Amino acid sequence: MAEGRFLTIHPFRDFNGRTIRLFLSELLRRLDLPEVDLAPESDEDRQRYFSALEAADERDWQPLMAVWNARLTTSEQD
Repeated sequence: MAEGRFLTIHPFRDFNGRTIRLFLSELLRRLDLPEVDLAPESDEDRQRYFSALEAADERDWQPLMAVWNARLTTSEQD
């Protein structure tokens, strides 16, 4: 939810990409969670991520939770 809440305020005009990745990397480190790939690589993953952020803007956290579940699951398999 931290990612979705941070991005709802849109503090930077460049869509916050680098800033949110820095924020999330530090949050993962502080929570002692594994490193995950924070930037969607495929067009399909990117679209799923942006759709999840749009849903989070409407306080529907399920799609963003699914994105994070996939990130953490993929991290565990590596």
